[in-house]
Amino acid sequence: MITKKLSEFIHNTDYEDIPSEIIQLAKMCFLDWLGCTVAAADSETARIFRETVLELGGNPDATIIPYGDKTSITNASLVNAALSHFLELDDIHKKAMYHPGIPVIPAVLALSEKLNKTGKDIITGIVMGYETGIRIGIAINPSHFRIWHTTGTAGTFASAAATGKIMGLSEKQLINALGNAGTQAAGLWEFINDGAMTKPLHPAKAAQNGLLSSLLAKKGFTGPSRIIEGKQGFATATSKETNLESITADLGNYYCMGDMGFKVHAGCRHTNSPVDGTLALVQKYDIKPEDISQVTVKVYQLAMDLTGKTDPQNPTDGKFSIPYCVASAIRFRHCNIDVFSPELIKDPQTRNILDKINLVVDESVEKEFPMGYASIVEIKTVDGKEYAQRTNYAKGDPENPVSWDDIEKKFMSLTGKTFHQKKANEIINKIKQLEDVGDIREIIALIIN
Repeated sequence: MITKKLSEFIHNTDYEDIPSEIIQLAKMCFLDWLGCTVAAADSETARIFRETVLELGGNPDATIIPYGDKTSITNASLVNAALSHFLELDDIHKKAMYHPGIPVIPAVLALSEKLNKTGKDIITGIVMGYETGIRIGIAINPSHFRIWHTTGTAGTFASAAATGKIMGLSEKQLINALGNAGTQAAGLWEFINDGAMTKPLHPAKAAQNGLLSSLLAKKGFTGPSRIIEGKQGFATATSKETNLESITADLGNYYCMGDMGFKVHAGCRHTNSPVDGTLALVQKYDIKPEDISQVTVKVYQLAMDLTGKTDPQNPTDGKFSIPYCVASAIRFRHCNIDVFSPELIKDPQTRNILDKINLVVDESVEKEFPMGYASIVEIKTVDGKEYAQRTNYAKGDPENPVSWDDIEKKFMSLTGKTFHQKKANEIINKIKQLEDVGDIREIIALIIN
């Protein structure tokens, strides 16, 4: 039984069992998540979620980052997860087609604050959550992803696994937690067709519902014992092609979390490889917007389906538009969070570049997906020159990895408006030594004071 074996793994794994490189990676993921969350604090999404949960009220057991408001652990996990996904800069696992950090870390953080948990507890919970969600994501994709947002679906299991571990649930209680997490797993891609704000709601509910599932299990509330593999279970309901055996294959010996990727460009992950290719060309050959007559971007079919918007109308559209992200890279020589403003979406100069960009599916790129998220960018200039760049692995992919220093720089850049340099460095150093932290509230106090 897959659900049972997964629960056994979660229950039986202690901090001392986790490889040192995975522990280091968990700390990088924590720092990366925190930077993304803090940087989104002035967004409209943050305002709406924060105001809503404060109106709902609740026991003041956990902190809304970075404001310092206190609310219930379920509501804090909801808000903090929504914020961390807003900028589209959060970590990613390509094969699972999934952002693991955002449904896991907010739930772990909120629960750990209430229970006064240590850094080692938090690392263990994070790793269990990541490993659970990633393995489920791999097993149900790529067919699941065409309709379902894996971060909302697999993320609900991940949150339950992580918080169940933090709470010390028994094997049976973990089965119940996963069972009731799976029946709540949700998140549909329909929002992309009209640029709705919905996407951050998916990991927000995943974090909250997974935590709720663990809380219920602790009290004795039962859930289906075969929720993943059952004939009316999650995999059957949400995927046309599955590889369920992969969920438990080499479990505990090989950590799928080791294949984590990090994003250096904002926008949907499928835009990152084309942005890398574009930047390589415009920087190497000093190509300016007025030099360009035509740009062709060759991608795989899913990238075309999900991020092929040629006429973005709002920031959500822009984040899911390879042409817009490429146009921004050409014009500004970056694609960071600043380019997704309503003003720049409508800006005539960017629109002029957009008109010159063609997006096509390339057979050689398609063959590599989903193991690779490759792209080819071809630029023709007004004076007849032609340049091409194939990007097999975007910066931040496990095959083209970022370093701890890269994540530090990203954190400093994202939080520069909120934290002075001394505070930012103190937070970084605390997270670097997370295993030595005796109470997570030490880090939370640094963040909000």
